[in-house]
Amino acid sequence: MTFKIRTIEEKDIMETYEVIRNAFWDVYTPGCDEHYMVQQIRKVPGYIPELELVALDKDKIVGHVIFVKTVILTDQGKELEVISLGPIGVLPDYQRLGIGGQLIKTAIKRA
Repeated sequence: MTFKIRTIEEKDIMETYEVIRNAFWDVYTPGCDEHYMVQQIRKVPGYIPELELVALDKDKIVGHVIFVKTVILTDQGKELEVISLGPIGVLPDYQRLGIGGQLIKTAIKRA
């Protein structure tokens, strides 16, 4: 099954928080913090707006992924710039349909 993947738009912000909350609610701990993490990622200099993507079933957002530039410090003290993924969330009723994979593949092509 193929879903439409596109870059997030301003009008999508609140709906993406709902998708993320529903995707992670009570999965690893009671409640979830992932929606707050996305909110904070959007504020850092390494945030990559072009790689924040949503998956749509018609006009409904059913999946979301965000990427951020970050640095890995090696044991030798060298800094390696990388792009980190996540969180990635898909509504529970849409999980295991390949949406997460589609989001990641689209982002990798764009990166």
